[in-house]
Amino acid sequence: MEQLSPKERQNFVHQTCRLLRRVEFLLLVEYTEVMVPMVYVIYIATVYHLPNRKYFPYLHEMSETDLANTVRSVMIYGLLQLVSFVLLLVVLTRRFQLTPGTILRFVLHKEWRVVQGQFVLWIIYVLQSSIEHVGTDYTFKFKWLHQ
Repeated sequence: MEQLSPKERQNFVHQTCRLLRRVEFLLLVEYTEVMVPMVYVIYIATVYHLPNRKYFPYLHEMSETDLANTVRSVMIYGLLQLVSFVLLLVVLTRRFQLTPGTILRFVLHKEWRVVQGQFVLWIIYVLQSSIEHVGTDYTFKFKWLHQ
């Protein structure tokens, strides 16, 4: 490091900061890809057993077997995302000698409001948008137009 000129040192620090920011972003994306299926499984399993399930078109006529198949499919997807996340951690550790766990903890601590806000928005928008009260018709038949 002492062999570098001040300009080269500044460039080195700038490039290192850019790399760390990209790693933070990549870790956060992978973390989200692992967490979203898990949250969805918990949500769908919970709502299935609640009385307001009749207002969710995709849950209304779903049987226990269908629920189990859906949960299994989403969990397999989540497991694949977890494998992808672990592989990313291994690559970052071996190839770049980084500590991805520490970097992820740092970004979750630093950006917790953004992460929490995105999760809440996702839950409200995606999960609640299919309720009949909202008027969403994924069958595209629009029965209310023909009445």
